[in-house]
Amino acid sequence: MDPFEYLIFFSGIGVFLFGIDQLETALKALSSRPLKLLLRKHTNNPVKAILGGTFATAILQSSSVVGLMVLAFVGAGILDMRNALGIILGSNLGTTFTGWVVATLGFKLNLATFYLPLVGFGSLGLVTFRMESKTRHFSRLILGLGLLLMGLVLMKESIETFSNSFDISVFSQYGIVVFFLVGVIFTAIIQSSSATMMITLSALNANVIGLEAAAALVIGADLGTTGTVMLGAVKGSPTKRQVAGAHFIFNLLTDISALLCLPLLLIIVTDVYQVEDPLIALVALHSTFNVIGICLFLPFLNKFAKVLETIFKEDTSVVNQFIKNVPIEEVEESVLALESETKHLFSRVFQLNLSCFNIAPEDIKQSRVIGFAYENGNNHFDENYESIKQLEGEVIAFAYQVQKSNENISLTARVSALLEAIRDATYAAKEIKDIRHDLIYIRQSENEFIYDVNQTLSIKTQDFYTQASDLFNPHNENVLLENYDQLKKEVTQCRDLITETIYRNSAINNFSEQDLSTLLNVVSEFSLSNILLLRAMQNYLFHNEPDWSNAQLV
Repeated sequence: MDPFEYLIFFSGIGVFLFGIDQLETALKALSSRPLKLLLRKHTNNPVKAILGGTFATAILQSSSVVGLMVLAFVGAGILDMRNALGIILGSNLGTTFTGWVVATLGFKLNLATFYLPLVGFGSLGLVTFRMESKTRHFSRLILGLGLLLMGLVLMKESIETFSNSFDISVFSQYGIVVFFLVGVIFTAIIQSSSATMMITLSALNANVIGLEAAAALVIGADLGTTGTVMLGAVKGSPTKRQVAGAHFIFNLLTDISALLCLPLLLIIVTDVYQVEDPLIALVALHSTFNVIGICLFLPFLNKFAKVLETIFKEDTSVVNQFIKNVPIEEVEESVLALESETKHLFSRVFQLNLSCFNIAPEDIKQSRVIGFAYENGNNHFDENYESIKQLEGEVIAFAYQVQKSNENISLTARVSALLEAIRDATYAAKEIKDIRHDLIYIRQSENEFIYDVNQTLSIKTQDFYTQASDLFNPHNENVLLENYDQLKKEVTQCRDLITETIYRNSAINNFSEQDLSTLLNVVSEFSLSNILLLRAMQNYLFHNEPDWSNAQLV
């Protein structure tokens, strides 16, 4: 294989991996929400969970994305660990879908006539259509598919050229264990079992390796693909480590068993299935040992879940930054620590809510409340929300202990006010969390008015949090109260104005009932979150309570 052929081969790998990345990004944007709803509604027993995991992974072609969905569901109490493990098992079977498509079509058709138009039209769509529109995501999907086919053609043709001048007998000295280890290591490095499968199919098609060696490579790839999830879970929550551990243990036991029983599996595929095409035989073997692994694990899911929960025990590390350093007996210092911890929670809530509107904390000017180290971005949203809930629990437990050991009426009243602030601020975060997916929906809407509502909400959000953050800066008491009252009025006016605009334009813009309901719900929850935050800030900032009789929570 001359240097140029090597260049083409590795270029093919790169194009293929980039195509998978683009395909995954597009599918996540286009179908992530429906797939989440499917997994939530139709995974109430292990068998349904396995089927749901298989289907979702076949659509998204990413067991990692499905794994993240599972983490969110388990953390929210929607799924128990047993059914979550079912989805993980099903996701392994779902990853075989690409191999079936490529083996049955990819090596039978002239793909060169397909990929260029796909890449061309997909690229044209990406540079033409506006950000976050469905058409743009669909263009990305077309581009990803075209790049995937292009990478496959490059790998296939370069290996075919290589096979014409290569003596396959040199591979006869290597056992299947070596091919298995190569599959593990190579897949762990490139982080794509699909790419390893495509390379293996190309080599098998060109007679560079035999079916047995190809099978060992694919079995190794099945284990190698767990590397990414394991690395991502090293510093994650116990639930995340449980899911990653389940993925690794299932693949390890299944793949070792498949390697040991490889001669029997080959007999099943060639003699029982009577498959003559080596490409079909390889993907059939891949699916077969995954199905066998699922069948063997299914009766033991309950015990498996209990073992994982025992191994990866709940993390008892605290989230608070101040109250852990103060003894309960030091009452006045404890109250000061509670005030600092309350401000800490405000910081977390502010940053969490801003992330839902894609607003960076740095865009909120003149703020002294947003100053704590915090993981930002949608990838950390669920972990950040759980940290807020944990912090709330730690502060409440500490505050109750302070109240028990304190007889000073004024300090007790201050602790009660801080507890109310903690609760309302946490509820404010929950209101935004509840409409998080609706915000994504209206942000990606093709309807111009709905998109404009999203833009308005983003502007109002930045304005609200800028003014709210400024209230934590040093102010004269009268100025502080005046700014606070003005912001409270603006929240109500904003809600009424946007709601009236939606109703007035609903007929003109031909909304569906779902769109109208979604918009009204988003505006209502958005306003409620702001009011709850203001009420929380009232208890934190003012010792003399302002009048809240005119504030509406719905």
